[in-house]
Amino acid sequence: MSTLSELYITMENLRKLNLPIDERLKQEAAKLEEDLIRTEILPTLTEKIEPALAQVQRELVLVVDYVPGTPLKVSLSRKRNISDVLPDAVEISPKIPHIVTATGINRSASTPFRVEFADGYICTGNGKDTFIDALKHMKLPRVATFENRIFAGFPLVGRKQRVTEDNYKWQENVDGWWIYVNMSNDTKIEMIRQVADYLGISVKVMNQGQSTSTSPVETMKGKRAMFSLNGGVPMNKRATVLTVVKNYVSEHPQATFSKIKEVFPDLLQGSYGVVRPLVEIQNRIDAGQDAEHRYYLEPENILKSADEIVFAVSHQWGNQFPAFQKHVKNTLNWDIEEI
Repeated sequence: MSTLSELYITMENLRKLNLPIDERLKQEAAKLEEDLIRTEILPTLTEKIEPALAQVQRELVLVVDYVPGTPLKVSLSRKRNISDVLPDAVEISPKIPHIVTATGINRSASTPFRVEFADGYICTGNGKDTFIDALKHMKLPRVATFENRIFAGFPLVGRKQRVTEDNYKWQENVDGWWIYVNMSNDTKIEMIRQVADYLGISVKVMNQGQSTSTSPVETMKGKRAMFSLNGGVPMNKRATVLTVVKNYVSEHPQATFSKIKEVFPDLLQGSYGVVRPLVEIQNRIDAGQDAEHRYYLEPENILKSADEIVFAVSHQWGNQFPAFQKHVKNTLNWDIEEI
């Protein structure tokens, strides 16, 4: 299930519970909707419609009216200024200069970007190649465990190829892994950041030409510690904690929040606690505290106890992790092993 679908479900659940929908969730939904249109719908529209429109010699504006559950409506206007047609219109696809290639086909210009890691950087001069090399550096088997974003039913990195009737190229095959590359540079950059955060890797992305004090990534040595829960997939510390709590809640559907707190006491983490009700997190945010960046607040990571307490898991784990690791073994008899 895509992150956007899960966000819709979370918002609907909040409505059913008569809880206010955080403005952040609404903004995130709007952002993901626009991102979906930009990465999935616009490429298809451009490919299918642009050749047919080449026969039209006059300027026009096409407006797609989409209402879920009803037939799609397309309207035409001769008013060239989109704001005259739709005063509140938001341009999803930014105006980008085009390059005429030797084949005469117009292609959008690609702005190169640089990905900086702790010990080096990657910058190939081409957005797609830089994107692929950055994911390769973070190890494709590890990146394949990232499931926070799905593209038309396919993960960012996986073993399955997306094949469509028009033979459009959606992915690149790298070392037996299919990497989804049909997206804008902005989305590529966002994916690099999200994957790096998920894996606990420090990363900085900047436009090519900005100053840097690091050397090319080929000089890099070492890697972040990764852990396996009961022989499962590799995860960083924070992802391991999240998975442990999720698994416990899944295996104990009758557990109240107080019971969950008993199993995962605050002292294991410190001031943020292992788990915290969303209401308390929101209170901390309203009080000016940086709680927004201390917990897993993505819709797919929000949990609920048997007594209807909606809560989140802290992702602030450093020196406290060994104690958590030992506690899980002693309390649940689950093995967390460094790999």
